[in-house]
Amino acid sequence: MRKVFRVMIVSFGILLAIGGISYSDEAKNHYNDGVAKADKDDFKGAIKAFDMAIQLNPDYADAYHERGVAKSILRQYTAAIADYSKAIELDPDDAFVYNSRGVAKGRLEQYFAAIRDFDKAIELKPDYATAYVSRGFVKVHLKQHFAAIADYDKAIQLNPDYAYAYICRGNAKRKLEQYFAAIADYDKAIRLKPDDATAYDNRGRAKHYLGQSFVDIADYDKAIRLEPDDAFNAFTYFKRGDSNYKLGRIGEAKQDYRTALKLAEQSGNEWLKANIEETMRLFFTD
Repeated sequence: MRKVFRVMIVSFGILLAIGGISYSDEAKNHYNDGVAKADKDDFKGAIKAFDMAIQLNPDYADAYHERGVAKSILRQYTAAIADYSKAIELDPDDAFVYNSRGVAKGRLEQYFAAIRDFDKAIELKPDYATAYVSRGFVKVHLKQHFAAIADYDKAIQLNPDYAYAYICRGNAKRKLEQYFAAIADYDKAIRLKPDDATAYDNRGRAKHYLGQSFVDIADYDKAIRLEPDDAFNAFTYFKRGDSNYKLGRIGEAKQDYRTALKLAEQSGNEWLKANIEETMRLFFTD
């Protein structure tokens, strides 16, 4: 049976050649289809298309990379790392793949391995601003906040209009309780990208720590308006609930906590869910 199947494959290859279509052309078509599907957030469909491209061309480094990206977005980090590693085996000088693999390792809390990948990406491409941001993000998780800020500074030096780098630097400064400096970074990010909910959310958190309940609510409101159905807004609702409670807006606080709890359950954030439930038990008896 396997012999018959092999003959069928060979015959199909001959037909493709006769028709003027090569395996590489077909692989490229599937690759492009995968990219198009990923652009439409159809990541499962994208993976199937990249599967076909790789089946036709097992040495297609870009297809492995893009399939890894799709798997990472679906939180299939271990499988993504396998694809990135194969892409690196095929093309060891691609800085972008090292960055992607580092991000996936970071998601798995393999922080030192992630940093080694980011180091390699920067070695290959010293002007790669995204790799500096990625490395800084991991250093924050390792509580190396000053080193992280140095990486964000470099990213901003390379790309002064990099809004996400300002947000990340602001987050690191917030961890160091440098709240006014953090707010300045969030302000810059918002000027560069006024529709970025993350910047408003994080600026609200910094203002919250400064006790500016009225103004932090305005930032939380803006973040929620920009992305009202995002499950990752659970913490935003939670912090807005805290601010509403401090201002004596008990009804609004209850509604925010309930929404935060629902979103935390949807996103599978057990830590946040437990914190919201505990807060509601402490604040409300009914």
